[in-house]
Amino acid sequence: MDTLGPSEFDHELAIIKAGGRLLSLRTGPNKRFAEDIGLSGWKQKLFAIAGAKYDYKAKKKNIQYHFIFVRSDGEQLKIITKIIEDNGIVPAVDPTEFHIEDINEALNFVATGHPKGKVIIRF
Repeated sequence: MDTLGPSEFDHELAIIKAGGRLLSLRTGPNKRFAEDIGLSGWKQKLFAIAGAKYDYKAKKKNIQYHFIFVRSDGEQLKIITKIIEDNGIVPAVDPTEFHIEDINEALNFVATGHPKGKVIIRF
């Protein structure tokens, strides 16, 4: 799930296995997005043009690219929660344990190391 946007798109594609999926909340809408929300044909064509660069890069790596707009009403959060629960999606967590007093070490580990998933800092 991409929450960072276009500046990280290529890096995100590089770490996803072929056949994987990338859901973006920030990078940009594409034709699939327009189809999913039922926009008219001419709007689908506009979104296809706008998202062509991202679709091309994803397709080249055999990755499905999806985009959704995030609304503050919480309805989309419910949908995402259901997708995560229905598919048993569990984020990878690095086994290295950090505590709040080790925060600089944890940040350095993320910046220069190779964590095997999310890095947890215990308070």
